[in-house]
Amino acid sequence: MKRKKVRIQDIAKRLGISIATVSLAYNHPNLVNRKTRQEILSLCEELGYVKPIRGKKRTRQIAVISRDTYNFANDFYAKVCEGLLIHALKHKYTLIFEPWPDEQGEMPWSISNNKVDGVIFLGSIHREKALLVKQRQLPLVLCGHPLSDLELHTVIPDGRSGIFQATKHLIELGHQRIAKITGGKNGNMVARERVEGFQAALIDANHEIREEYIVYADFTLYTQVEAGLDQLLALKEPPTAIVCASDPIAYKTYEFLLQKGYKVPQDISLTGFDNFLPAEYARGFLPKLTSVEVNTNELAKYTLEILFDLMEEPSKIALRYTLPVKLAVGETTGKPKQ
Repeated sequence: MKRKKVRIQDIAKRLGISIATVSLAYNHPNLVNRKTRQEILSLCEELGYVKPIRGKKRTRQIAVISRDTYNFANDFYAKVCEGLLIHALKHKYTLIFEPWPDEQGEMPWSISNNKVDGVIFLGSIHREKALLVKQRQLPLVLCGHPLSDLELHTVIPDGRSGIFQATKHLIELGHQRIAKITGGKNGNMVARERVEGFQAALIDANHEIREEYIVYADFTLYTQVEAGLDQLLALKEPPTAIVCASDPIAYKTYEFLLQKGYKVPQDISLTGFDNFLPAEYARGFLPKLTSVEVNTNELAKYTLEILFDLMEEPSKIALRYTLPVKLAVGETTGKPKQ
C-alpha cells in the first residue's frame, strides 16, 4: 500500500499548533521557542516530512559549519579544513566557513540564503541543527563526529582501533598499570569509542579494567587535564603509562608531568591521538609523541566525495565511513621503570 504523503498541516495538527509556527521553525528558527522547535523537527524526522524546495540551481559552493570558530583553528580540524580546500578546488567548488554556536537559533547565512549545494558539519553538532539542514533538503555529511540517534552520512577516524593499538603497544612494552585520559564524558561518542578501544586492549591481554585509571578531560579547552592527572598520581598504585585521547591532551599532560618532577618516558610513558608535529618553534623543546596517526587529507577527501555523491543521488542510504588509522611510535613510550 502506498504511504500517504505527510503535509505541513499534518505536523501542525499532530502537535496542536498553527501551520505558521511549523513554517517559522524551518525558515526562522530563532522566532520559535526551543522546546517547540525540537518537537517539530523530531516529528518531521519521525514521519518523514521534508519541506518542498522548488527550482534550486547549483551554486558550486559548500558550507563548512562548526559549533564555534575554535574548530577552524584547532590543530586537527585546521588540517581537515586544509584538505577540504585542496579537494574542493579540484572539483571547482568554493567553501564557505561559518560558525553555528549552540545559542544561535538562526541558521548560518550561507544556508538560510540558499547559497550552497551541500553542508559539512565539522566536529560535534547539536541534533536539532542537523534536522534543520535536512529540512532544507541539502546534502549533509558529518566530518569527525557522529550523531548517535540520527542516520546521517558520517566520516570519522577509527578511534576505537587507534586507542586499542596504543594500549596494546604499552602492554607489549611490559606496562601493567595503564591509565586513560579521555576527551569527554560518555555522552561524547568519540570519547566513548576511544575508551572502548582502551578497555578492549586490556581485556584482550587479560588485564584488569580499573575504573580509577580512567579520568576525564576535554577535547577543546584541556581545563581538566591537570586535575585528572593529579587524580591518577595520587593513587596508591599510580600508572606507569597514560593513554591520552588527543595530542593536545598528551602534550598538556607532558607539561604537567615535567612540572611535577616526572620524566617521560623514564617514569611515565605517554601516547596521543592525531600524530601532529608540534609547531616548528617548539620542536626543540617537545618530544615526538607516540601517537595514533590520522590521515586528515584522506578524511577531507572522503567527506567531499560522499557529499558530491549525495548531490547526485540525494536518497542514498546513510553510511558511516571509518577511516583506518595506525600507531606511530615516537619518543614518549618505553619499558616501565623497574
